[in-house]
Formats: sequence, C-alpha cells, structure tokens
Amino acid sequence: MLHAHAETEPPLLSSIRPNLRVFDRIIARMLRKNPNDRYEGFAAVTAALDHAMAHWRSGDEEPAPSQPEGGQGKDILRILVVDDDESFRKVAARAAMLAFYRRQVRVSVAKSGAEAIAIAERTAPHLVLLDLGASGIDGVDTLSMLRASPNGAEARVLVVTAKDDPADHWRFSILGVHDFFAKNQGLVPLVNRVTEIGQRCGWFVGPDPSELAPGSTWG
Repeated sequence: MLHAHAETEPPLLSSIRPNLRVFDRIIARMLRKNPNDRYEGFAAVTAALDHAMAHWRSGDEEPAPSQPEGGQGKDILRILVVDDDESFRKVAARAAMLAFYRRQVRVSVAKSGAEAIAIAERTAPHLVLLDLGASGIDGVDTLSMLRASPNGAEARVLVVTAKDDPADHWRFSILGVHDFFAKNQGLVPLVNRVTEIGQRCGWFVGPDPSELAPGSTWG
C-alpha cells in the first residue's frame, strides 16, 4: 500500500463516476506524485474548477485524458504577475489560469519591480503581466532589467495600466511591447487578451474567447 501511494498514479475520477469526466484533469493534477506538478495554490485550483464547472453544468464535457495530466518542468508555462495592488494581482493570476487551463501553468506574483526581477532571475517567465505604475521601480525600468536577465528577452509582456497614455505606449514599444490592457475592463476581457497573446505565441490555450461572454459570472 505504501509503495502504491508513492509510485502508482491513482485512477481517473471518471473511472468511478463517469458523469464527472470533465474534472479528470484537475483531480489528476491535484494528486500528482511530484509536488512541482500540482497546482501552485488555492487560487489556481479554484480557477480550474470554475471553468470545469461551467462545462459540467452546460453538459459540454471534454474527453478524459488517456492518462492523468502531468508533464515535466520544461512543459510548464511560467507566468509572472507584477502589480502592487493585491486585488488586481489575484484577478490577473486567475485570468492567466483560466486562459491556459489546458496547460500546466505556474503563476508567480510580485508586488514590486525588485521582487519581479528576483523571481525572473531564478526562473525566466514566458509571459509577464506588468503593472505600469508598480511601486518602487516603475514598469519601464522593471522591463528593462527583466530583458537583461537570463532568457528575459524571450518573455512576452502585457502592460497593465490604469490610464491609456500614448506616451507610455511609445516608451514600451522601444522594448518590444505592443500589448496593453486597461485595469477597469475586468476579468473576462483580461482572459480574452491573455488568450489572444497565447494564440499568437503558439501556446496551447483555452478557453476560446467566444466561451467567455461579457455576462460571465466567473469574476
């Protein structure tokens, strides 16, 4: 029994309750043997369950995986959220999990530019949701230092701002950034924008923007 607990993957949920097939991937990931293959925390689990619940209630069930969802560290999509507003950090992290619910995603959050650079130097992110007006080091300086870090030049960046200033767009365009998002638009538009970036980058993403109607109750 101890050997099975340590080495054997548990059966899929649908093998016990077929009508819960849509939750197979989530439960399998929660039960992964390697802690690094599990969800980052409660917010990530909640986001995944929210989306699966919407499918389950509509009767639009996705096929179960042939084996529990896993993957090595190199397959994990790394996303970094940088914002000094705690509430928006949570919204942005949830949006990232919803946009990439079909992939293994690791979302890190930073409340300052300095903290973001420290995280990026340990593990380079694939996507950064960057607050323009973060406290301490501003968004432009944060991105400049991020670009100088190992593999930092490869990161895709979405600049999040409370105001739409053409001058800010120009400053970031010099650093290769052309994606901007106004904070007052809410969760669903943010999920759509992150999804669009993922599609352009060729990442395996979901849900399709059409699945997230403006009246969605996920926010």
